[in-house]
Amino acid sequence: MSDYKVTVKVENGNLTRAITDAGYVVGKKFCDSIGIGYGILNGLTSMKIRPIGSDGFFRPEVMLLCELLNKAPSDLFSDEQITETLKANRVSLYLKRDDIESMLGSTSAANTSIEHKEVLDRLMLCDSLTSRERKVLNLIFTDGAEKTEIADEFGLSNTRIAHIEAKAIRKLRQSCCGNSEFSGLSYNDLIAECEVQ
Repeated sequence: MSDYKVTVKVENGNLTRAITDAGYVVGKKFCDSIGIGYGILNGLTSMKIRPIGSDGFFRPEVMLLCELLNKAPSDLFSDEQITETLKANRVSLYLKRDDIESMLGSTSAANTSIEHKEVLDRLMLCDSLTSRERKVLNLIFTDGAEKTEIADEFGLSNTRIAHIEAKAIRKLRQSCCGNSEFSGLSYNDLIAECEVQ
C-alpha cells in the first residue's frame, strides 16, 4: 500500500532562475508589466510550447525576455527545451515511506506533519482564518510547497505569500490558542504548544 502522494513538477529552470535572479517574480503581474501574455510565459516555463515559432525563429516573446534579462536564448533554453515540448509537466506518484526516504534521505519533515496532523486540523478550523490563509498554511506546512510555487498558484509575489502566512500565524496565536504567552512562537512551536494543552 502506498501511503504518500508525491507530485513532481518540471519547469525550465534556466528561464525561471534568470527571471528571479533579475529581481522579478514569475507571474501575471510580471507578464503584464513587460507586455507578454501569461499563457505564453507559462507555456515556456512549463515547456508545453517551444521557444521557436513555426517560422523557425525564436518567438518575439522569447527575444523580449532575452533583452529584458540580458541573456542569450541559449542561456534560457537548453537544446532539448528548444526542440521538444512536454504534454504535461506534472505527475503524481503514490509511494511508500521507504521510497520517499531513499529519494529525500530523511522523512523528518513528513514525521512532523504526521505527528501534528490532528493539531493542524484543529488549528485550521479556527474561525478567524480566511480560506486563502488556510490554503497557504496548508500548502506550506502540510504539503511542503515552496513560497514561489504558492505565489505562482495564486498569481501573487513571494513577499505577499509571506505576509499572508505571517498574518495567519498571528491570527492563530491570538484567537485559537487564546493565550498571550504564545505570541512569540513560530508556527511549528505553536502547534507543539497547542498539542500539549
